[in-house]
Amino acid sequence: METAQNRAAPAHPFDGTPRNRILAALPPNEFERIRPHLTHAVVRRSTILQDFDVAPDRVFFIESGLASLQVHTDSDRPVEVGMVGRKSLVGASAALGGHVPLRAVMQVAGEALTISAKPFRSALSRSPTLLQLLLNDLHSTTMQSSQLVLCSARHEAEQRIARWLLLAQDWLEADQVPITHEVIGSNLGMRRAGVTEVLSRFEQAGAVRTERACITVVDREELQKLSCDCYRVISREYARLFK
Repeated sequence: METAQNRAAPAHPFDGTPRNRILAALPPNEFERIRPHLTHAVVRRSTILQDFDVAPDRVFFIESGLASLQVHTDSDRPVEVGMVGRKSLVGASAALGGHVPLRAVMQVAGEALTISAKPFRSALSRSPTLLQLLLNDLHSTTMQSSQLVLCSARHEAEQRIARWLLLAQDWLEADQVPITHEVIGSNLGMRRAGVTEVLSRFEQAGAVRTERACITVVDREELQKLSCDCYRVISREYARLFK
């Protein structure tokens, strides 16, 4: 995996309208204060935006694509504890000047508006709306991670995969989820063969269509029936915080 600092596409000054929902929610005067410090970057799949136990020096406001928040131990592969799309950001701990034991890796290529840690902290001190949105985002991310712990411990593979696809569709705001069975299995701590078997049943039920490295949600209502309550809990809380 490459780090954000090594991504192939260079960053450029930003002079457009933000698609990230946090930035788009800022009053015009507060956004204009932060705009000069924002740069636009195309972020490739597998790019590491934030790594384990490293204090982030940049914040990424996701404009498109999907990032995975992961934890690990020295003897185990990383497991996903959250998703980040254009409703959210990566690197919020830069505001605290510390580090967290989380990796954020881009799993669906996309774009981001980035800002270095120092001007980000300055913007927070001058923008009450940005500060409140950051607190809401931290709350929702913590809630999502906590709910996924319960989901992993209590729910069957079919429910967990359905929940994962629904959340991915929400974050991407698209029916197509360009991801492999292997990546879903890695995120959920499952074998690829088990994921393929479950997705085959979903396809037979008419909920999804599977192609090479892409899953299309065909019938969202059917997929919701196959999911557990964790999806509804997470999506309801995001809707409450970001009306």
